[in-house]
Amino acid sequence: MALSDAVIEALSPQVEQQTIKLVTGWLKDNKEIAATIASLALGGNGLSSAVESMRWLATKITDGKTPPTDPTSALNLLPIEQASEVVGAFALTERLTGAEPGRNLREVDGKLEVVRPERRLGLGVTRVNGRPHPIVLLASGGDKLPDWATRDLGSLPKTLVVGQAAATIPQDNTKQPALTVPKNQHRPGRSVGHHRYNAGSIGAYVRVEDDELERPVLGFLSASHVLSEMGRASRKDRLLSPGYPDCGPIRDGKFTYGTLARWSELIHYATATQADLIVNRADVALGYLDDDTLRVSNEVPDPNAPSKALLPMTDHMTLVQMRDHTKQEVFIVGRTTSFGHGTLEATDILEFPIKMPNGKNYMFGGLALVQSSDPERRFSQGGDSGAVVYALKGNQCKAVGFIVGGSETHSYIVPADLCLTAMEASLL
Repeated sequence: MALSDAVIEALSPQVEQQTIKLVTGWLKDNKEIAATIASLALGGNGLSSAVESMRWLATKITDGKTPPTDPTSALNLLPIEQASEVVGAFALTERLTGAEPGRNLREVDGKLEVVRPERRLGLGVTRVNGRPHPIVLLASGGDKLPDWATRDLGSLPKTLVVGQAAATIPQDNTKQPALTVPKNQHRPGRSVGHHRYNAGSIGAYVRVEDDELERPVLGFLSASHVLSEMGRASRKDRLLSPGYPDCGPIRDGKFTYGTLARWSELIHYATATQADLIVNRADVALGYLDDDTLRVSNEVPDPNAPSKALLPMTDHMTLVQMRDHTKQEVFIVGRTTSFGHGTLEATDILEFPIKMPNGKNYMFGGLALVQSSDPERRFSQGGDSGAVVYALKGNQCKAVGFIVGGSETHSYIVPADLCLTAMEASLL
Protein backbone atom coordinates (compact mmCIF):
# COMPACT_ATOMS: atom_id res chain seq x y z
CA MET A 1 0.00 0.00 0.00
CA ALA A 2 1.47 3.33 -1.05
CA LEU A 3 0.61 6.59 0.62
CA SER A 4 -2.27 8.35 -1.10
CA ASP A 5 -1.95 11.76 -2.72
CA ALA A 6 -3.97 13.22 0.17
CA VAL A 7 -1.51 11.84 2.73
CA ILE A 8 1.51 13.06 0.78
CA GLU A 9 -0.09 16.49 0.45
CA ALA A 10 -0.62 16.62 4.23
CA LEU A 11 2.99 15.62 4.92
CA SER A 12 4.66 17.78 2.26
CA PRO A 13 4.83 21.10 4.18
CA GLN A 14 6.93 19.47 6.94
CA VAL A 15 8.70 16.51 5.32
CA GLU A 16 11.26 16.78 2.52
CA GLN A 17 10.14 15.32 -0.82
CA GLN A 18 13.22 13.09 -0.93
CA THR A 19 12.24 11.58 2.44
CA ILE A 20 8.63 11.05 1.33
CA LYS A 21 9.76 9.32 -1.87
CA LEU A 22 12.25 7.13 -0.02
CA VAL A 23 9.85 6.04 2.72
CA THR A 24 6.87 5.61 0.40
CA GLY A 25 8.82 2.97 -1.50
CA TRP A 26 9.56 1.06 1.71
CA LEU A 27 5.94 1.31 2.85
CA LYS A 28 4.74 -0.54 -0.27
CA ASP A 29 6.05 -3.71 1.38
CA ASN A 30 4.86 -2.73 4.88
CA LYS A 31 1.17 -2.11 4.38
CA GLU A 32 0.12 -2.15 8.05
CA ILE A 33 2.59 0.60 8.98
CA ALA A 34 1.60 2.57 5.88
CA ALA A 35 -2.05 2.39 6.95
CA THR A 36 -1.16 3.65 10.44
CA ILE A 37 0.84 6.61 9.09
CA ALA A 38 -1.95 7.44 6.65
CA SER A 39 -4.50 7.43 9.48
CA LEU A 40 -2.27 9.71 11.55
CA ALA A 41 -1.57 12.14 8.72
CA LEU A 42 -5.26 12.61 7.95
CA GLY A 43 -6.43 12.52 11.58
CA GLY A 44 -7.23 15.50 13.74
CA ASN A 45 -4.25 15.24 16.08
CA GLY A 46 -1.79 12.86 14.47
CA LEU A 47 0.11 14.84 11.84
CA SER A 48 3.17 15.42 14.03
CA SER A 49 3.33 11.68 14.74
CA ALA A 50 3.18 10.92 11.02
CA VAL A 51 5.96 13.44 10.33
CA GLU A 52 8.21 12.03 13.07
CA SER A 53 7.51 8.50 11.85
CA MET A 54 8.53 9.37 8.27
CA ARG A 55 11.75 11.01 9.44
CA TRP A 56 12.60 8.11 11.76
CA LEU A 57 12.01 5.59 8.97
CA ALA A 58 14.26 7.60 6.64
CA THR A 59 17.19 7.37 9.06
CA LYS A 60 16.74 3.60 9.26
CA ILE A 61 16.24 2.95 5.55
CA THR A 62 19.42 4.89 4.74
CA ASP A 63 21.29 3.21 7.60
CA GLY A 64 21.75 6.47 9.47
CA LYS A 65 22.90 8.52 6.45
CA THR A 66 19.82 10.71 6.78
CA PRO A 67 20.37 12.75 9.96
CA PRO A 68 17.55 12.54 12.53
CA THR A 69 15.78 15.75 13.50
CA ASP A 70 16.70 15.06 17.12
CA PRO A 71 20.10 13.28 17.37
CA THR A 72 19.61 12.73 21.12
CA SER A 73 16.33 10.84 20.67
CA ALA A 74 16.25 7.45 22.34
CA LEU A 75 14.25 6.04 19.47
CA ASN A 76 17.17 6.50 17.07
CA LEU A 77 18.72 3.53 18.89
CA LEU A 78 15.95 1.19 17.80
CA PRO A 79 16.16 -1.03 14.68
CA ILE A 80 13.74 -0.77 11.77
CA GLU A 81 12.22 -4.09 12.89
CA GLN A 82 10.64 -2.03 15.69
CA ALA A 83 8.98 0.34 13.20
CA SER A 84 5.41 -0.60 14.09
CA GLU A 85 6.01 -0.07 17.83
CA VAL A 86 7.91 3.20 17.23
CA VAL A 87 5.12 4.62 15.07
CA GLY A 88 2.66 3.56 17.76
CA ALA A 89 4.76 5.23 20.46
CA PHE A 90 4.93 8.51 18.52
CA ALA A 91 1.19 8.49 17.96
CA LEU A 92 0.32 7.46 21.50
CA THR A 93 2.40 10.21 23.10
CA GLU A 94 0.96 12.87 20.83
CA ARG A 95 -2.62 11.75 21.37
CA LEU A 96 -2.31 11.56 25.14
CA THR A 97 -0.36 14.78 25.70
CA GLY A 98 -1.74 16.92 22.91
CA ALA A 99 1.87 17.99 22.32
CA GLU A 100 4.62 16.96 19.91
CA PRO A 101 5.52 13.26 20.14
CA GLY A 102 7.63 12.48 23.19
CA ARG A 103 7.15 15.90 24.78
CA ASN A 104 5.34 17.13 27.88
CA LEU A 105 5.37 20.82 26.95
CA ARG A 106 2.88 22.47 24.66
CA GLU A 107 2.32 26.03 23.54
CA VAL A 108 -0.84 27.75 24.74
CA ASP A 109 -1.50 31.40 23.89
CA GLY A 110 2.15 31.90 23.02
CA LYS A 111 3.44 30.42 26.29
CA LEU A 112 4.84 27.00 27.13
CA GLU A 113 3.01 24.97 29.74
CA VAL A 114 3.33 21.45 31.14
CA VAL A 115 0.56 19.07 30.15
CA ARG A 116 -1.84 17.98 32.88
CA PRO A 117 -0.54 15.32 35.30
CA GLU A 118 -2.90 12.63 34.03
CA ARG A 119 -1.55 13.16 30.49
CA ARG A 120 2.15 13.32 31.31
CA LEU A 121 4.29 10.54 29.94
CA GLY A 122 7.84 9.69 29.02
CA LEU A 123 9.18 7.90 25.98
CA GLY A 124 12.28 5.77 26.39
CA VAL A 125 13.97 2.49 25.55
CA THR A 126 13.76 -0.76 27.49
CA ARG A 127 14.65 -4.36 26.59
CA VAL A 128 12.29 -7.21 25.74
CA ASN A 129 13.87 -10.64 25.33
CA GLY A 130 17.26 -8.95 25.29
CA ARG A 131 16.44 -6.57 22.43
CA PRO A 132 15.83 -2.78 22.52
CA HIS A 133 12.16 -1.88 22.59
CA PRO A 134 10.27 1.43 22.93
CA ILE A 135 8.46 2.04 26.21
CA VAL A 136 5.89 4.66 27.19
CA LEU A 137 6.05 5.77 30.83
CA LEU A 138 2.67 6.92 32.14
CA ALA A 139 2.90 9.43 34.96
CA SER A 140 -0.53 8.46 36.28
CA GLY A 141 -3.66 6.58 35.37
CA GLY A 142 -4.51 2.92 35.05
CA ASP A 143 -2.57 0.23 33.25
CA LYS A 144 -5.16 0.17 30.44
CA LEU A 145 -4.75 2.84 27.80
CA PRO A 146 -7.94 4.58 26.61
CA ASP A 147 -9.48 3.13 23.46
CA TRP A 148 -9.54 6.50 21.68
CA ALA A 149 -5.76 6.85 22.13
CA THR A 150 -4.91 3.42 20.75
CA ARG A 151 -7.34 3.30 17.83
CA ASP A 152 -5.68 2.52 14.46
CA LEU A 153 -2.19 2.25 15.95
CA GLY A 154 -1.34 -1.35 15.10
CA SER A 155 1.37 -2.72 17.43
CA LEU A 156 1.44 -0.80 20.71
CA PRO A 157 4.63 -0.08 22.65
CA LYS A 158 5.19 -1.46 26.12
CA THR A 159 3.75 0.85 28.81
CA LEU A 160 4.57 1.32 32.49
CA VAL A 161 2.88 3.47 35.15
CA VAL A 162 5.65 5.37 36.97
CA GLY A 163 3.89 8.08 39.01
CA GLN A 164 4.60 11.80 39.35
CA ALA A 165 8.32 12.52 39.72
CA ALA A 166 9.77 14.92 42.29
CA ALA A 167 13.13 15.80 43.79
CA THR A 168 12.57 16.13 47.53
CA ILE A 169 14.81 17.22 50.36
CA PRO A 170 14.72 15.97 53.96
CA GLN A 171 12.44 18.00 56.18
CA ASP A 172 13.55 19.87 59.28
CA ASN A 173 13.23 17.82 62.43
CA THR A 174 14.44 17.97 65.99
CA LYS A 175 15.60 14.37 66.06
CA GLN A 176 18.88 13.79 64.30
CA PRO A 177 18.65 10.62 62.16
CA ALA A 178 21.24 7.88 62.11
CA LEU A 179 23.81 8.61 59.42
CA THR A 180 24.30 6.19 56.54
CA VAL A 181 28.00 7.03 56.59
CA PRO A 182 29.53 7.92 60.00
CA LYS A 183 31.08 11.37 60.38
CA ASN A 184 34.58 9.89 60.48
CA GLN A 185 34.16 7.99 57.19
CA HIS A 186 34.33 9.57 53.77
CA ARG A 187 32.59 7.54 51.06
CA PRO A 188 29.46 7.70 48.85
CA GLY A 189 26.18 8.03 50.74
CA ARG A 190 27.53 10.63 53.14
CA SER A 191 25.18 13.50 54.02
CA VAL A 192 26.10 16.82 52.37
CA GLY A 193 24.47 20.16 51.71
CA HIS A 194 24.82 23.88 51.10
CA HIS A 195 25.09 25.77 54.38
CA ARG A 196 21.71 27.44 53.73
CA TYR A 197 19.95 24.36 52.36
CA ASN A 198 18.90 20.87 53.39
CA ALA A 199 21.00 17.79 52.79
CA GLY A 200 21.44 15.44 49.87
CA SER A 201 23.98 12.68 49.32
CA ILE A 202 27.58 12.53 48.17
CA GLY A 203 27.54 10.42 45.02
CA ALA A 204 31.26 10.00 44.44
CA TYR A 205 34.68 11.41 45.18
CA VAL A 206 36.51 12.70 42.13
CA ARG A 207 39.69 14.31 40.88
CA VAL A 208 39.63 17.40 38.65
CA GLU A 209 42.26 19.53 36.96
CA ASP A 210 41.85 23.10 38.20
CA ASP A 211 43.20 25.64 35.71
CA GLU A 212 43.19 28.42 38.29
CA LEU A 213 45.16 26.43 40.88
CA GLU A 214 47.20 24.69 38.16
CA ARG A 215 47.04 21.35 39.95
CA PRO A 216 44.71 18.39 40.46
CA VAL A 217 42.08 18.90 43.17
CA LEU A 218 40.08 16.37 45.18
CA GLY A 219 36.35 16.91 45.22
CA PHE A 220 32.95 15.27 45.49
CA LEU A 221 29.76 15.15 43.46
CA SER A 222 26.14 15.62 44.48
CA ALA A 223 23.00 17.03 42.87
CA SER A 224 23.03 20.57 41.53
CA HIS A 225 19.63 21.30 43.08
CA VAL A 226 21.15 20.44 46.49
CA LEU A 227 24.61 22.02 46.46
CA SER A 228 23.77 25.07 44.33
CA GLU A 229 20.62 25.81 46.34
CA MET A 230 18.54 25.65 43.13
CA GLY A 231 20.95 28.06 41.44
CA ARG A 232 20.92 30.70 44.18
CA ALA A 233 24.39 29.80 45.47
CA SER A 234 27.71 31.38 44.55
CA ARG A 235 31.05 29.84 43.76
CA LYS A 236 33.11 29.09 46.89
CA ASP A 237 30.03 28.95 49.15
CA ARG A 238 30.46 26.70 52.20
CA LEU A 239 29.28 23.09 51.94
CA LEU A 240 28.51 21.13 55.11
CA SER A 241 28.89 17.43 55.76
CA PRO A 242 26.85 16.19 57.45
CA GLY A 243 24.38 18.63 55.95
CA TYR A 244 21.31 20.09 57.62
CA PRO A 245 19.40 18.74 59.57
CA ASP A 246 21.91 15.94 60.21
CA CYS A 247 24.46 18.40 61.60
CA GLY A 248 22.02 19.61 64.27
CA PRO A 249 20.27 22.97 64.57
CA ILE A 250 23.41 25.13 64.41
CA ARG A 251 24.81 25.65 60.92
CA ASP A 252 28.22 26.96 61.95
CA GLY A 253 31.69 26.17 60.63
CA LYS A 254 32.06 22.99 62.67
CA PHE A 255 30.87 20.78 59.82
CA THR A 256 32.27 22.76 56.89
CA TYR A 257 33.47 20.11 54.46
CA GLY A 258 34.30 21.99 51.30
CA THR A 259 33.42 24.79 48.90
CA LEU A 260 31.18 24.90 45.86
CA ALA A 261 33.29 24.80 42.70
CA ARG A 262 30.91 24.34 39.75
CA TRP A 263 27.47 23.02 38.91
CA SER A 264 25.11 22.34 36.02
CA GLU A 265 22.67 25.22 35.73
CA LEU A 266 19.08 23.99 35.87
CA ILE A 267 17.01 25.84 33.28
CA HIS A 268 13.26 26.21 33.69
CA TYR A 269 11.43 26.06 30.38
CA ALA A 270 9.67 29.38 31.06
CA THR A 271 13.02 31.22 31.23
CA ALA A 272 14.85 29.37 28.43
CA THR A 273 16.09 31.63 25.64
CA GLN A 274 17.00 28.80 23.26
CA ALA A 275 14.91 25.79 22.30
CA ASP A 276 17.70 23.31 23.08
CA LEU A 277 18.02 24.64 26.65
CA ILE A 278 14.46 23.70 27.58
CA VAL A 279 15.60 20.17 28.46
CA ASN A 280 18.17 19.68 31.24
CA ARG A 281 20.54 16.77 30.71
CA ALA A 282 22.44 16.87 34.01
CA ASP A 283 21.74 17.68 37.66
CA VAL A 284 25.19 17.61 39.19
CA ALA A 285 27.47 19.84 41.25
CA LEU A 286 31.11 19.65 42.27
CA GLY A 287 32.50 20.61 45.65
CA TYR A 288 36.19 20.93 46.52
CA LEU A 289 37.32 19.31 49.76
CA ASP A 290 38.68 21.73 52.35
CA ASP A 291 41.06 19.09 53.66
CA ASP A 292 42.65 17.12 50.84
CA THR A 293 44.48 14.92 53.35
CA LEU A 294 41.23 13.17 54.30
CA ARG A 295 41.16 9.45 53.57
CA VAL A 296 38.34 9.45 51.05
CA SER A 297 37.29 6.50 48.90
CA ASN A 298 34.57 5.38 46.53
CA GLU A 299 33.83 2.23 48.48
CA VAL A 300 30.18 1.18 48.32
CA PRO A 301 28.26 -1.64 50.05
CA ASP A 302 28.94 -5.08 48.64
CA PRO A 303 25.52 -6.20 47.30
CA ASN A 304 26.22 -9.71 48.57
CA ALA A 305 26.85 -8.48 52.13
CA PRO A 306 25.80 -4.80 52.28
CA SER A 307 26.00 -4.43 56.06
CA LYS A 308 29.35 -6.16 56.37
CA ALA A 309 31.56 -5.44 53.38
CA LEU A 310 32.53 -2.65 51.00
CA LEU A 311 33.75 -2.82 47.41
CA PRO A 312 35.73 -0.19 45.47
CA MET A 313 33.89 1.71 42.73
CA THR A 314 36.70 2.85 40.45
CA ASP A 315 34.93 3.11 37.10
CA HIS A 316 31.63 4.12 35.54
CA MET A 317 29.47 2.77 32.74
CA THR A 318 29.50 4.38 29.33
CA LEU A 319 26.11 5.18 27.83
CA VAL A 320 26.36 2.08 25.64
CA GLN A 321 27.17 -0.13 28.65
CA MET A 322 24.31 1.44 30.57
CA ARG A 323 21.83 0.65 27.79
CA ASP A 324 23.12 -2.92 27.64
CA HIS A 325 22.50 -3.20 31.40
CA THR A 326 18.76 -2.49 31.04
CA LYS A 327 16.50 -4.96 32.92
CA GLN A 328 19.39 -5.92 35.17
CA GLU A 329 20.05 -5.21 38.85
CA VAL A 330 21.40 -1.94 40.24
CA PHE A 331 22.07 -0.68 43.77
CA ILE A 332 22.02 2.60 45.69
CA VAL A 333 23.78 4.01 48.72
CA GLY A 334 22.15 7.24 49.87
CA ARG A 335 21.87 9.53 52.87
CA THR A 336 18.28 8.45 53.64
CA THR A 337 17.73 5.07 52.03
CA SER A 338 21.15 3.74 53.02
CA PHE A 339 21.50 0.60 50.84
CA GLY A 340 18.85 -0.51 48.37
CA HIS A 341 18.50 -2.55 45.21
CA GLY A 342 16.33 -2.36 42.12
CA THR A 343 16.14 -2.92 38.38
CA LEU A 344 17.22 -0.56 35.61
CA GLU A 345 13.94 -0.46 33.68
CA ALA A 346 14.59 2.06 30.89
CA THR A 347 17.15 4.50 29.52
CA ASP A 348 17.27 7.53 27.22
CA ILE A 349 13.93 8.91 28.38
CA LEU A 350 12.87 11.89 26.31
CA GLU A 351 11.57 15.11 27.83
CA PHE A 352 10.06 14.33 31.23
CA PRO A 353 9.04 16.72 34.05
CA ILE A 354 10.46 16.44 37.57
CA LYS A 355 9.19 18.76 40.28
CA MET A 356 12.12 20.44 42.03
CA PRO A 357 12.13 21.57 45.70
CA ASN A 358 11.03 25.07 44.60
CA GLY A 359 7.73 23.55 43.46
CA LYS A 360 8.36 24.03 39.72
CA ASN A 361 8.49 21.31 37.07
CA TYR A 362 11.80 21.18 35.21
CA MET A 363 12.20 19.23 31.98
CA PHE A 364 14.90 16.55 31.88
CA GLY A 365 16.13 14.44 28.98
CA GLY A 366 18.34 11.38 28.77
CA LEU A 367 17.21 10.05 32.14
CA ALA A 368 17.19 6.40 33.17
CA LEU A 369 14.47 4.74 35.25
CA VAL A 370 14.95 2.40 38.22
CA GLN A 371 12.27 0.34 39.96
CA SER A 372 12.76 -0.92 43.52
CA SER A 373 13.12 -4.66 43.98
CA ASP A 374 11.26 -4.33 47.29
CA PRO A 375 7.55 -3.48 46.76
CA GLU A 376 7.35 -2.19 50.33
CA ARG A 377 10.27 0.22 50.00
CA ARG A 378 11.08 3.10 47.68
CA PHE A 379 14.37 2.88 45.81
CA SER A 380 15.20 6.48 46.81
CA GLN A 381 13.74 9.03 49.21
CA GLY A 382 14.07 12.68 50.17
CA GLY A 383 17.72 13.32 51.01
CA ASP A 384 19.02 10.79 48.47
CA SER A 385 19.42 13.39 45.72
CA GLY A 386 22.90 13.04 44.23
CA ALA A 387 23.33 9.48 45.54
CA VAL A 388 25.16 7.05 43.30
CA VAL A 389 23.39 4.14 41.63
CA TYR A 390 25.85 1.39 40.78
CA ALA A 391 26.04 -2.10 39.32
CA LEU A 392 28.15 -5.15 40.00
CA LYS A 393 29.97 -6.38 36.90
CA GLY A 394 31.92 -9.48 37.85
CA ASN A 395 33.66 -8.46 41.06
CA GLN A 396 33.84 -4.78 40.09
CA CYS A 397 31.40 -2.01 41.00
CA LYS A 398 30.63 0.56 38.31
CA ALA A 399 28.75 3.84 38.73
CA VAL A 400 25.62 3.88 36.58
CA GLY A 401 24.15 7.27 37.47
CA PHE A 402 23.14 9.73 40.18
CA ILE A 403 19.68 10.25 41.69
CA VAL A 404 17.78 13.34 40.56
CA GLY A 405 14.28 12.50 41.81
CA GLY A 406 11.62 9.85 42.10
CA SER A 407 8.01 8.84 42.65
CA GLU A 408 6.41 6.37 45.03
CA THR A 409 7.38 3.50 42.75
CA HIS A 410 10.35 4.59 40.62
CA SER A 411 13.52 6.68 40.72
CA TYR A 412 15.20 8.73 38.00
CA ILE A 413 18.93 8.95 37.47
CA VAL A 414 21.22 11.07 35.32
CA PRO A 415 23.89 8.89 33.65
CA ALA A 416 27.23 9.00 35.45
CA ASP A 417 28.98 9.39 32.10
CA LEU A 418 27.16 12.68 31.43
CA CYS A 419 27.71 14.01 34.96
CA LEU A 420 31.44 13.30 35.03
CA THR A 421 31.84 14.88 31.61
CA ALA A 422 29.86 17.96 32.66
CA MET A 423 32.09 18.48 35.71
CA GLU A 424 35.29 17.53 33.82
CA ALA A 425 35.97 15.04 36.61
CA SER A 426 37.16 11.45 36.96
CA LEU A 427 36.43 8.95 39.72
CA LEU A 428 39.18 8.35 42.26
